[in-house]
Amino acid sequence: MCFNGGIAFVGTSRVIPRFRRYAPGLEIDRAECGVHVVDLERAEMLGSLIWPDGNQIFAVEAVPSAFTTGFAQRSFGRPAARRLARLYYSFHAEENTAA
Repeated sequence: MCFNGGIAFVGTSRVIPRFRRYAPGLEIDRAECGVHVVDLERAEMLGSLIWPDGNQIFAVEAVPSAFTTGFAQRSFGRPAARRLARLYYSFHAEENTAA
């Protein structure tokens, strides 16, 4: 789940069949893999993006609009390494200087 202003982006996952026993009370056959947009002030669903063959949503995050202008990867030429690194959360651990 991710909050952005008065909007919530909620990820839902289908239950993988071998884990049915961990989801008592759910209608397993009706479960959907998707992201749903909810207006928190009006308690109203604004829309959904569903993946019919998908299984799990692991995270939903808001990112700055600069990350979403244009396509992240091009089908031609060299990739924009800095933009891809920001988009995919590159992580560089600090070197341990203690011996």
